[in-house]
Amino acid sequence: MKTIVFARHTPTFRIYKLAKALKKHGGYKTKLLGIRVNQEMFGDVFDEIYSLDTFLSKTLEKGNKLGRFFSKAVRLGKKIPAVNKAQSKILEEISRLRLKEFTSLVKKMEKEAYLFHVVTEPNEIPELVMKNTKKPVVYDVYDFTGLRFGVGELKKDEKERERFCLEKADGISMKFPEWILNYYRELGYKINCPVLTFIDYCLPEFFDYQEKNLKNKDIHLVYTGVISPTSANPAYNGNNQHIETIKRIIAQNIYFHLYIPPWYRENKEDYADYFQLSKSNKYFQIHKSRHQPDLQKEISRYHFGCILNDFSKTKHTKLFEETSFGNKFSTYLEAGLPVIVNENLKLNAEYVENYEVGFKINLNNLSELSRKIKEADYQNLKNNVKKVREKSLNAYNNINKLTDFYQKVITNKI
Repeated sequence: MKTIVFARHTPTFRIYKLAKALKKHGGYKTKLLGIRVNQEMFGDVFDEIYSLDTFLSKTLEKGNKLGRFFSKAVRLGKKIPAVNKAQSKILEEISRLRLKEFTSLVKKMEKEAYLFHVVTEPNEIPELVMKNTKKPVVYDVYDFTGLRFGVGELKKDEKERERFCLEKADGISMKFPEWILNYYRELGYKINCPVLTFIDYCLPEFFDYQEKNLKNKDIHLVYTGVISPTSANPAYNGNNQHIETIKRIIAQNIYFHLYIPPWYRENKEDYADYFQLSKSNKYFQIHKSRHQPDLQKEISRYHFGCILNDFSKTKHTKLFEETSFGNKFSTYLEAGLPVIVNENLKLNAEYVENYEVGFKINLNNLSELSRKIKEADYQNLKNNVKKVREKSLNAYNNINKLTDFYQKVITNKI
């Protein structure tokens, strides 16, 4: 059995899917190392899990007052505020303890590890792993820190940390096409390791499907994911400020369903315009998000999944906008839903069009959405969704790409 050690500050579903597919493939043992790990989510796919906040909460629980508060905050999954200088110093010490224990665990796992598979962001954990092991390290890029607003906008330590990871990684795995790395190479970065494009594929265990048609029926769209308060600076958050897009959709008597995590409801003041709109207009409905695969089952009753993030008012680089590609695409396919995508999200739109699982739209012409939906061959789109998720975009049918890549990284390291 070859042991793959995954590491990320707060592990996400990309890691879950990778580990699940490796387990199905066979021949691999998986370990998960993180600062804050959802044990309930990852428990069934990893052989061993190490959560540093769990370790620290137990260590500090019998200590000072802030230590006890930290322990409670960890259990509740809440952020830990720094109230004054004294508490700030204690929190800095907690951070130091985290990294010290993390480093110790990396060194303990090195003997058994076949390789380390580290995932961004942030880059602090990937850098720490690379500096404390001689085993091969695959650097998995969920998003490029420097590409978001440009390398020149990064703080010095963030810039140095990302560059270190890109140049020292033994292999780079990412959702994006390999040519995206030319952005960094043109800035003088020496990136010469093997590279793999590996998207968030679909897990069969998450599949759901409901027969639907659009004949003489109301149209229901759904969005699952991040939303930013309208009060936040649009230059940095505009891509996740959806209220105006929603208004333009429901004005066409199209239902729009928004699934949000529970903590959004705890901050109702920040999202007051969303909640007010949902109360005043029946076509906009807000729902509590669910864990996967319950989420896929829940949203399978709708007609289309939406990826309509609007970067027109943000400072994001054009390349970041065009290559933005989250897990929503596979989530919608797992739920049996065709996808409607903003045409400016070129990588997303490319997948949607190439696999014929939805259609793209120019947000400037969003008033034509109702017409485009009615003109679509909906049954054909549904059939294509079912076909591609079971074959070409099935995680189990693609995991050999990753295991072959691991072997290439190992061979290249020797």
